[in-house]
Amino acid sequence: MNSQSGPNVNSGDDRLRDLLSLLRDTLRENDSLTDHYAEQIDAALAGDDAALEAFLVSNLLWGGMGSMPDEAGLNWGREARRPIEAAFVALGEEQLRCGIVNPRTAHWVSAFRDWQEHGG
Repeated sequence: MNSQSGPNVNSGDDRLRDLLSLLRDTLRENDSLTDHYAEQIDAALAGDDAALEAFLVSNLLWGGMGSMPDEAGLNWGREARRPIEAAFVALGEEQLRCGIVNPRTAHWVSAFRDWQEHGG
């Protein structure tokens, strides 16, 4: 997590909240099986800045096996998963810009970008 003098969710001027909302909406539109992820995003958005920041750097959002990017849209195939991946890329890029990241954020953003550009 970041110190008071370091980056915080206010660095994104509500852009992080907007992009997280976009991810939630994209999950709901493309994969009803991951409604529980959308509900967890809603809870983070309803919280204060500290709760939002904790969610943004969490393993649920950016972890490995069993995390949102690992499982969201998995049952719907490549084409249906692309909008979800694009939403993760947009959010992850903003988090990287703001310095509010999980150790795996850059990995997921890079992987999703590569899959979008080269198939995957």
